[in-house]
Amino acid sequence: MIKFLKQLVFGFFLMTNFVFSQTKSLDYYLDEGVKNSPLLKDIYNQIKSLEQDSLILGANQKPQVSAIGQLMLAPTYNGYGYNDAVTNGGTYLGMINVSKLLANRKFVNAQYESINIQRQISSNTAKISEHDLKKSVTDQYLIVYQDKKQIDATKSIIDLLKKETDLLMQLAEAGMYKQSDLLSFKIEMQTQEITYDQLKIQYQSDLFSLNNICGITDTSMVEITTPNLIKHVQYSIENIPPFFKFHLDSLTIINSKTLLDLNYRPQLNAFANAGFNAVPIMPPQQNIGVSFGLNFNLPLYDGNQRKLGYKKFEFMEDTRRNYKEFMGTQYKIQLRQIEENRKANNAIKLQLLKQKSDINNLMEMNKKQLEAGGISITDYILNVRRSLDLQNDLNAAEIKELLLINSTNYITWQ
Repeated sequence: MIKFLKQLVFGFFLMTNFVFSQTKSLDYYLDEGVKNSPLLKDIYNQIKSLEQDSLILGANQKPQVSAIGQLMLAPTYNGYGYNDAVTNGGTYLGMINVSKLLANRKFVNAQYESINIQRQISSNTAKISEHDLKKSVTDQYLIVYQDKKQIDATKSIIDLLKKETDLLMQLAEAGMYKQSDLLSFKIEMQTQEITYDQLKIQYQSDLFSLNNICGITDTSMVEITTPNLIKHVQYSIENIPPFFKFHLDSLTIINSKTLLDLNYRPQLNAFANAGFNAVPIMPPQQNIGVSFGLNFNLPLYDGNQRKLGYKKFEFMEDTRRNYKEFMGTQYKIQLRQIEENRKANNAIKLQLLKQKSDINNLMEMNKKQLEAGGISITDYILNVRRSLDLQNDLNAAEIKELLLINSTNYITWQ
């Protein structure tokens, strides 16, 4: 039995060497997540596309030049065919046409403003998407960090059991402990071995999930560092992107009203062309010429579409205001709930720290009792498990505090 126990301890020594290829921090994963996000790349491309829309709008304000050509024949046979009074037997047409919309500066400015607002909306959306991504990455990082803390706690228990092994075997050889005590010790070491292996698997699985969120293809085992999360309390709701979105929605409605009003203003378009325009019966070279003029358009009646459009904007504004008020209420409730959870978690953490002090004292007593053969292996193992459970509870309380800090910073945009 003692020989087997020695082999078992040596096996534990080999298995507890959890080797990491490199060390990574939370900032590394945040940077990688932002850099690799296809959603953020899509939004930034939309912003670049809006810049092109602005250039296109500017190009449309320049004179538009086009070439026009037409060859149309309308033959007649035995009295059948189109009436020559209508077709002249055909048409030859070839000219260069130039047109320019006049007196439309207000309309153009409103269109520029529309593009500018859309650019701000896309930029604001990018900030929100990046913020959401960082929240998800940080939460997953903390899950992996909790796995690491549990691995460290289990490793410390394995080291403790290994340290006491030689002493236990000497006491057993001296007849101070029974073979059944050694068997209990063996079972406990096997239990911790299984737990340790399971935690390593869980760590690897959660680490891969973190890589997946960040778009990292590297599958090597890395050790994550302790995250440095600081709670911020100063913030202004009106200036954070989720609420700034409502301001941009208001600008969009105002701009849409302006564009609707401008559609009912007079429009004047100048045109000029040069070339030839003739019918077959006349020589084309005698019909080379130019023409120019103005086109005027003023809407007079369209079934009250303008009034209906204004009513639609009223509904949009009411919807915008309702969402803003509801989100403001949600933010206050969420912050209050998080703060209550933090207070409750801190109270539990203080209790656990006090209990940890008692457990440490108990383990010191047990160590002396074990050396003197004054404690059963069963009681010793029970207290070892209590120590491990308490450490895991403390780790869980620490991770929960970090998660609550992350949630607070997420809501307040710090």
